[in-house]
Amino acid sequence: MREDAGALPHFLPCHVVGAAVAAVDPKGCAGDPAYDGGTLLKARTPALLQSDDLGRAVYRVLDLFAEAAELDRERVRRWAQFHAVQAAFGGRRHGFRIARSGPRRDFLTAFVGHLAELLTDGA
Repeated sequence: MREDAGALPHFLPCHVVGAAVAAVDPKGCAGDPAYDGGTLLKARTPALLQSDDLGRAVYRVLDLFAEAAELDRERVRRWAQFHAVQAAFGGRRHGFRIARSGPRRDFLTAFVGHLAELLTDGA
């Protein structure tokens, strides 16, 4: 991720990228169930795109997931933030499954960047 931050033009502030990298256990916490909070947000993206209050909708999804799975909310949020930053760089480099290039890709890249910042500000 740090490599992408240096190699690709992007709009993510340094503290957002740094916080996402710090969210991941450097020892590679294999099988951390909190990781799935980010996966859940990816699956909920169509609904989140239509939300009137993105912050409220995102935190509601993550809070419900953390509560149902009996996980630490902060850990779930940090993994979700990691997923968002990773998606922003992946979208910049390769596009998205539903938008490989053009304005739709740019919109989705900006959306996940905003999501990453929103999750960072929640720290």
